[in-house]
Amino acid sequence: MSGFVPGEALAGNAAAAAQARTAIQTRRIGALFELTPDGSSEMGLGAKQDSPGGPCNPRSAGVIIGFGMTPAAIDFGTLCDELDAIIAGPPARDEAARARFERTLTDGYARAHLLEAEQLRTERRIAKIAGQMRHRDRDVKADELADLSLQLSRTSVDLVHLRKLLAEARRQAVTAA
Repeated sequence: MSGFVPGEALAGNAAAAAQARTAIQTRRIGALFELTPDGSSEMGLGAKQDSPGGPCNPRSAGVIIGFGMTPAAIDFGTLCDELDAIIAGPPARDEAARARFERTLTDGYARAHLLEAEQLRTERRIAKIAGQMRHRDRDVKADELADLSLQLSRTSVDLVHLRKLLAEARRQAVTAA
């Protein structure tokens, strides 16, 4: 049965028409939301994936770029020192030197992306705080804005320095090839 009841068939009996509509609606809803023996509706994601994190692994959240980075890349100063050494040193001729060069360059670009993301988050936070400033909490917000401004300035300086080193290292790789 399709669940469709023609209007002409029900026109003579209002009670029968109302009862038929209720039965049709119950069948439609029941078919959609009927539970299986294990208690699921078999609609949407399974219980394991139906969470605020969705089907993603919550343990890996926020670690996309940093995953697999060498310890030197994690420490900004060490990364800059390694890039300086590559720039000042002889061109990478053997396989091990080329692999070290590529790894350091990759770590540098990953760090640049991290700095850009940090810069964007800080800029958004500054905009949000500036929009929330009221007369009664102006001093607290001004102090927080000053701290964020300093953080943004430092991040910008680090990013400019890192981009300069990466460009020089890349130029050296091109001339060596």
